[in-house]
Amino acid sequence: MKIDSEFKQLIPELAVGEYQKLEASLIKEGCRDALVVWNGTLLDGHNRYEICTKHSIPFKTVAIEADGRAAAKEWILRNQLGRRNLTPYMLGVLALKLEESIAARAKAKQQGGQGGVLLKPKSAEANPIETRKEVAKLAGIGKTQIEQIKIIEKEATPEQKADLAKGNKKVNTVYRELRPVKVIEGSKICSVCGINKPLTDYYTLHKSQCKECYSFFRGDKTSTKEEIRALSAHVINGVDTILEDMKNIAPPEEGADKEVYNSIISKLVEIVNKFNIEINEFLYADSILKGQVKPKAILEKTVENLQIIIKKMEE
Repeated sequence: MKIDSEFKQLIPELAVGEYQKLEASLIKEGCRDALVVWNGTLLDGHNRYEICTKHSIPFKTVAIEADGRAAAKEWILRNQLGRRNLTPYMLGVLALKLEESIAARAKAKQQGGQGGVLLKPKSAEANPIETRKEVAKLAGIGKTQIEQIKIIEKEATPEQKADLAKGNKKVNTVYRELRPVKVIEGSKICSVCGINKPLTDYYTLHKSQCKECYSFFRGDKTSTKEEIRALSAHVINGVDTILEDMKNIAPPEEGADKEVYNSIISKLVEIVNKFNIEINEFLYADSILKGQVKPKAILEKTVENLQIIIKKMEE
């Protein structure tokens, strides 16, 4: 039996305990699964072959066809991705070894026609994105994790990689050790609830809505009765905050200015209270409660009205 060192290195090593269990099983029950070979070279079953040779345990082989070494390597990797004892990190590492061949096939699809005529290529970013999707799909993990594993492979210490391989740490944990979240200082007023919040309460600096409001208004799923009630409570909380801010505005000294001030505040309170009533009626309309409309469509006007109120307060 030929052992190819490059092929063997593609296969994750068994932990000591796993190897011992396999050895005990083979000694007791024999080698039930055939070893896979290509052109007389072992592709799958290196541990079983080693143990069977050591203890003179009979084994069978099955031959497969592969169009060259690259195809044989791809077979090994795809076969290993079907193993159940691999951690997400190990699955990602294996899948990333297929990235080059997947990218090559994706690029080949951009070429075609008779005589190898080059078709109109896709955008420069399309190919990497599709490749990343395919790699993630093979590993059974998300695209974000694949990107994290790529960085981990370049930057992590052997100890960190060992912890990931054993399942002692999660991919995201090690990634955060390598790329800690930056502390963002400062604050800004949310365009929806009108509350001045730390920048850490926003997903990205260019977002005008805080995380809480953004999650309510993203409109990526059909409304449910419970969701509408949560939205209503959120809007009402924003209105209550505005009213509280009004109370905290220091009035001017005695005289004509104070009368104007009281008149403006009374009018604003009236507007906000009226809006509060209207938004409740709006949110609890039959068509909304039946889940026929999305939150974003329902509440766009709400955001607009709140912004008008905030502007009036600033004036």
